[in-house]
Amino acid sequence: MRDGIHPSSVVEDGARLGDGVRIGPFCHIGPDVVLGDGCELVSHVVVAGRTTVGARTRIYPFASIGHPPQDLKFRGEPSTLTVGSDCLIREGVTMNPGTAGGGLETVVGNGCAFLANSHVGHDCRVGDHVIFSNNVMLAGHCTVGNYAILGGGAAVIQFARVGDHAFVGGLSGLENDCIPYGMVLGNRAYLSGLNIIGLQRRGFSREDIHALRRAYRLLFAQEGTLMERVEDVAAEFDTHPAIHEILAFIRAGGKRSICTPRPRLRGGLRRPAVIDPARPLALVAGAGHLPELVAASLDRARRPFRVLAVRGFTERAMRRRADAVVDLLDIPGTLRILKEWAPAAVVPAGGVTRPSPAALLNAAHAVRNRDILKSLAGGDDRLLRAVLSHCSKRTGTGCSASTRSRPTCSAALAGSAGWTRIPTRPSRSPRAGPCSAP
Repeated sequence: MRDGIHPSSVVEDGARLGDGVRIGPFCHIGPDVVLGDGCELVSHVVVAGRTTVGARTRIYPFASIGHPPQDLKFRGEPSTLTVGSDCLIREGVTMNPGTAGGGLETVVGNGCAFLANSHVGHDCRVGDHVIFSNNVMLAGHCTVGNYAILGGGAAVIQFARVGDHAFVGGLSGLENDCIPYGMVLGNRAYLSGLNIIGLQRRGFSREDIHALRRAYRLLFAQEGTLMERVEDVAAEFDTHPAIHEILAFIRAGGKRSICTPRPRLRGGLRRPAVIDPARPLALVAGAGHLPELVAASLDRARRPFRVLAVRGFTERAMRRRADAVVDLLDIPGTLRILKEWAPAAVVPAGGVTRPSPAALLNAAHAVRNRDILKSLAGGDDRLLRAVLSHCSKRTGTGCSASTRSRPTCSAALAGSAGWTRIPTRPSRSPRAGPCSAP
């Protein structure tokens, strides 16, 4: 080995190598590459394009650094890739330079660790001291803040942002922005809370963590819009820099929405309501096959029920069994029928499309319900919650369908309102009925 370069490696003319650079066997260094002082390429490493690697960065076998971006619109523009100092780049890592659509540069900060087979896409900006576990995939145009950690197999969609000190759980699919200090989990990922362990390891005080927790609860409460809650938190925590970092992240916005917590299934799922087995149920059938599954479950349990079809949504099989048909926004007519039937519980199942704001306004005026009127400006979650609450007060107990898939928004809200569940598949236990009492 001469001057730290193994004889089997190729260093193109024009490449600039700092003091103490070590290049192991079978490496290839392009003519426009800059390697900082003390860099080490263990073996079988390729560094191409207009790539700059900072001092003391170590790159392991089969890494591909600086080859053209994986963007079909790329036409050979003079784009760059900059990797900071003291980084660890393990086996099979790939990093691409920028494109014309993203500023022609990809930037990786200092002290980062990229474990085996992780990928940094074109036009990304990765902060300092970031950790990519094995097989992490960062699509193009993403931003990752300082001290963020991405668990093994996590995938981040293009243009997404991950804030400082955030944690993305292993195998998560992130399609929205993760706030600073946040923790997201699942596929698709939802906000699971704050990265408490990471904050403790970084030396945040107990008082700072408690303040962040209070701000988090206020930010993701159910009342008002997100921007309204941002202003409330800003007024209450006007001197806390970490909280203001979260607020600035939300205010700055991006091409993706903010990742929020998954609706919680509370109360009614743990303590189901007692339903009179002698009285029939009212199955309000929307679109899809879920109403048929619920009806089949009730048939197996020999529970009497009536079907209320929604005109334009209920499938043919359930229309044949319908005892009455109503329009989607005919709230007075629906309540009148349910009052006549006097069911033991109301079971909404199936989907409907959101009507126009004018139609919703007229329907809310028809029942003179202020909660529904107020909820129109708060998004689908608040609207569904108000409608479920209104129906529960007028008709008594409610039920929601229980499936083995991720619950829909309406099912989650029904559960949080204290509605009992009706399984859509046969139970393994002969004692468990579709509306079993606690």
